[in-house]
Amino acid sequence: MYDVTNEDSFSSLPRWLRDVNENSTEDICKLIVGNKIDLSTKRCVSKERAKQFAEFHQIEYHEISCRENTNVDEALAILARRIKEKFELKSTLSRQKDITLTAPPKTKSSFKCPCI
Repeated sequence: MYDVTNEDSFSSLPRWLRDVNENSTEDICKLIVGNKIDLSTKRCVSKERAKQFAEFHQIEYHEISCRENTNVDEALAILARRIKEKFELKSTLSRQKDITLTAPPKTKSSFKCPCI
């Protein structure tokens, strides 16, 4: 999360992402969130610029206002849904590893073909 009214905050995103990538697993859920959208007159990081940054890093982007509680629930729900989906996928893959496929046992058939 960065502050849309603070250029230094936005400029810190590459370092924060690097820290996350270096100190977490490959499949960590990430979301870039611009906060303080209620302070539109003080905004110094445009939505377009932030979206370009997020797209470049292949991370979803959302804007919120914690003060006005705008889009906060939506951003958290997206992150929670992604975590749940990854957990379910890992669980499914884990169960699939335990499955062993074997051919059915060969048995002699009592069926006699009349053409033989």
